[in-house]
Amino acid sequence: MLETCFATEMQGAARCKRFAETFLYTDDINITQAVTMQIFDMLMRLRNIAQNAIRIKDMPSCKKLTELSTEDAIAAATDLIKSDIVKGIAKSWLLGTKIKDAIEISDVRNYYNEQIKELRKELDEEQRGISPIEQFLMDKFNAEIGYCDIASVKTGIGAAKEIAGLVDIARRNIYKFEQQLDNMTLQINTPYYT
Repeated sequence: MLETCFATEMQGAARCKRFAETFLYTDDINITQAVTMQIFDMLMRLRNIAQNAIRIKDMPSCKKLTELSTEDAIAAATDLIKSDIVKGIAKSWLLGTKIKDAIEISDVRNYYNEQIKELRKELDEEQRGISPIEQFLMDKFNAEIGYCDIASVKTGIGAAKEIAGLVDIARRNIYKFEQQLDNMTLQINTPYYT
């Protein structure tokens, strides 16, 4: 089930797989009984993750804002939900426990910054190199931040001092990700599970 539904190169799925494999061939009934409850709990958590997962293609993005005219982008940027830039389940992920109803460019940017922070934390905890799927996700997250930065510049959101070099960095991150997409055989419809 882990290999079918999850990217086992990701730390969370790999950790679950290692845990289950550790007890795969035990013949001690006491260990089996204790571990059975732990594995059941793990499976319930994985089920919850799978039910709440967002497909990579459905993750929030400000790319659409970069493709609009400046006037339309400014109008859409004030509420990305009402302007149909961010839809469905991505809305609930972005809102989290926030009270406000509107999603702004900064919310999308913060979402991807948090994803990067979590991925780096996992890599640091394991003290290992980045796997191909993790590199893909890192590049996607950076590209999405790039779209947010370009949309912010386009709509006039943000301080002037932050703009210097921002667009160049954003374009480099977007270019890197789009080149990777062109060279990869990974299906974009693969769910992203942590």
